[in-house]
Amino acid sequence: MDQQQPNLQQIQPCVVIPMEAAGTAIATAASQLASFAAAFAFMYKYRETFDFQLKLSCFKIDKL
Repeated sequence: MDQQQPNLQQIQPCVVIPMEAAGTAIATAASQLASFAAAFAFMYKYRETFDFQLKLSCFKIDKL
């Protein structure tokens, strides 16, 4: 029989670490950090289009 080699695009990377709830929390925090980094990089790259400014005054908390 002729077996086909798996296509590299069909292989899904998967890491299993038996940490139960702590592992879930770490994975969630890591994915949120990666998502933030990707969104920030996109916004910074197209900052003229989005009128994106990175100033300390932009992070000021308004008092009620």
